[in-house]
Amino acid sequence: MTLPPDGIYPGVAFPTYLGWDAWGSSSLKSMRLGPPARVLWERENPREDTDATILGTRAHALILTPGLFNAQYVELPADAPDRPTAAMLAAAKPSPASVERQKWWAEFEARAAGRTPIKAADIEVLRNIQDAFDAKDRAAMSLASATVEASMVWTCQTTGERCKGRPDWYDDAYVYDLKVTRDAGPRLAYKAFVNGWMHQLAFYRTGLRTLGVPVKTGRLVAVNPAAPHYVWCVECREADLDVLALEAEGTLKAMRDCRIAGEWPGTPDEWTRIEMPQYAINETVSMADALEVEDGE
Repeated sequence: MTLPPDGIYPGVAFPTYLGWDAWGSSSLKSMRLGPPARVLWERENPREDTDATILGTRAHALILTPGLFNAQYVELPADAPDRPTAAMLAAAKPSPASVERQKWWAEFEARAAGRTPIKAADIEVLRNIQDAFDAKDRAAMSLASATVEASMVWTCQTTGERCKGRPDWYDDAYVYDLKVTRDAGPRLAYKAFVNGWMHQLAFYRTGLRTLGVPVKTGRLVAVNPAAPHYVWCVECREADLDVLALEAEGTLKAMRDCRIAGEWPGTPDEWTRIEMPQYAINETVSMADALEVEDGE
């Protein structure tokens, strides 16, 4: 799909954005996790949706673009009958119950007009998530004038690689990301780093700055999908995103080299020596010192 010139493009459909041939944050994450071969493999083998990702996608739509949510989904009544199977309908003489069920579904689908049905119980969960989000007044005030789900394309000023991003919200000071995750809790700072959410915010911030938006840092809104749907609103340190932005440049350089060479290697066919990370060594030494003190006492 043709990649547009560098710029910010509101209102682009998500499938169109996905088709743009540029590096997104998910490709950079694949490169970080390694080996480089993972980047192309994951591009060619999109992950199948799970119950968790489906819930997250729907909650995103409801919170960020409620009009689009209503255009894409329709509530399935709690008393909806099961669909009759093809075998039931293909019988020489389908039962009256099968015929009635088929009639009900035909009428429902005509009213749905192509929208995806969601069970009433699942709609209630989504509404509860939305209510929990809406109850965060200060977050709502911050986001009231923010731009929602604009797609952007930019050229990395260090590597020349074309990049793309689609932040959930941004304004002149912050780039925001919404996560519906069971990691929404006291350990969110750790999870935000390990899961790559801080890296994503740093990458999007770089894109916005390159395109002339003076974003300072990033904020994360994490909603727990389990009742009572606690919402955590956190802000990243600007210095931390500076470090991650530099890391992203290094990742893009490695990706550029692989692209130009046409080689995306897998894991090495040899024994690779590993060492304890320095922080683990320091902690171990400190613990040993403390034990020696205790023994001396």
